[in-house]
Amino acid sequence: MPIKDPIKRREYQRLWARKHRSIASSTYKIDLTTEFRLETAHDLRACLEQVTNEVIHSDIDIGAKGRVMAALLSVGLRIIEISDLDARLTAVEQRIAEAPRSLTAHMKSVESKEIS
Repeated sequence: MPIKDPIKRREYQRLWARKHRSIASSTYKIDLTTEFRLETAHDLRACLEQVTNEVIHSDIDIGAKGRVMAALLSVGLRIIEISDLDARLTAVEQRIAEAPRSLTAHMKSVESKEIS
């Protein structure tokens, strides 16, 4: 017998759809038998690219695929930000290492004057 109350019917349909989406997405398994290590942002980027390609070419529900892609793109954005910051920090460290010792001595004298 159908539910006559539109609010209860909508709630039932929402819960039914959520249940079936979770069942459909839980049946998709990724083979993680290969051992690998992620040590750098470049490694993460390569892994993310592989997973993204697998999701794009999978036969999962379009709604689930959209949610997964949104999460992957969010992670990808953070990886790009991290790798950009890592490159900038490396450049700054290199410039500091190449700076003449006189500059370091000058900076120490300026700091000592500020403290006095």
